[in-house]
Amino acid sequence: MKNAVIVAIAVILGFAVIAMIRGNVKPAPTPAVFAEGTSLDDAIAQSKESGKPVYAVVTATWCGPCQRLKSTTLVDPQVESWIKDHTIPVYLDADKNREEAGRLGVTGIPATFILKDGQITASTVGYADANHYLAFLKGSTGG
Repeated sequence: MKNAVIVAIAVILGFAVIAMIRGNVKPAPTPAVFAEGTSLDDAIAQSKESGKPVYAVVTATWCGPCQRLKSTTLVDPQVESWIKDHTIPVYLDADKNREEAGRLGVTGIPATFILKDGQITASTVGYADANHYLAFLKGSTGG
């Protein structure tokens, strides 16, 4: 019984910490590279027609590293230009697009996926600066 009480208190404290963190994160605007609002299914269909891979990023408004990725790396001119020129970009909010995030097998955020022929060929989780992110993208797509 004593262990159950300790576990219950730990769970409650954990949720309290998450709530505090969520309240302190200021959402960054969605980067312009995602302006078309392409859905995952539409991007996969476009990919099959064009041969370009799908580039999907999954974030959440309450996620600090996600907001940092959006406000720095994804608005870097070189990263943005490369994404526009070489991929079909898709932006997914993990809370609003749970089904799609689940289909991608999201285990942590921010998460980045490269898909070819509808299949995930590369992925990474977490924040990366523009140079490292661009290196990942180029290495994952052969470009």
